[in-house]
Amino acid sequence: MTSQHSLNNELNLTENRTPLMNLEHVSKSFVMRGYTVKALSDVSLEIWPQDIITISGPSGSGKSTLLNILGLLSEPNLGRSEFLGKDTSEMTDDQKTDLRRHNIGFVFQMHRLFPNLTAIENLAIPLLPYINTLNFDLIERARRLLNEVGLDADKDRRAFEMSGGEQQRVAIARALMNDPRVILADEPTGNLDETTSDSIIELIRHIHQSMNTGVVLVTHNLKYLPVGNKTYYLRNGILSN
Repeated sequence: MTSQHSLNNELNLTENRTPLMNLEHVSKSFVMRGYTVKALSDVSLEIWPQDIITISGPSGSGKSTLLNILGLLSEPNLGRSEFLGKDTSEMTDDQKTDLRRHNIGFVFQMHRLFPNLTAIENLAIPLLPYINTLNFDLIERARRLLNEVGLDADKDRRAFEMSGGEQQRVAIARALMNDPRVILADEPTGNLDETTSDSIIELIRHIHQSMNTGVVLVTHNLKYLPVGNKTYYLRNGILSN
């Protein structure tokens, strides 16, 4: 069986000549109340470090299912899902968990912060179980990232004291704590007003440019589609340009 150490070494060697993520003719179905629901149908997609990929589609079109497969949280029923050239179906659950922890940052529509914890605590807590294996100072990185998203002065404020936009900035900073190769953002502006939404999208674009982090941005708002260098529409599980 491939060890996690050797798997990570292989991934690092192929990073510059292989897509971060690659889906080839992926389909995904679920059985609900005795009926088969096809969430994705023959989806192919490449994601490189230089990409900001924007995906739009109505509710129920398969957007969350697509992000779950990209995020190594689900496997397709048909087709091939790769992370840096490695078939994810051949990875163990532990290997997938470790790859997510080191390579993928998630930003959700709901901030999923601990309301009674401070901004800096919300960034630090997901990595506390691994603190003895980290090669960086946890609190120092949290401070630096809060400064990067414009919240350095708010690092000691509790999440429930913050506005929706400020909470989303904390969530974005948290997604960067593991220095990810790619960020998967699922409707990150869905609960925000237009002005705040614009600032969040601009922040995501800045992070992509300054940190060379690939981005997959799922949004209902057609206004933000041009942010991507690759733009897709998802309808009834079918991905199209």
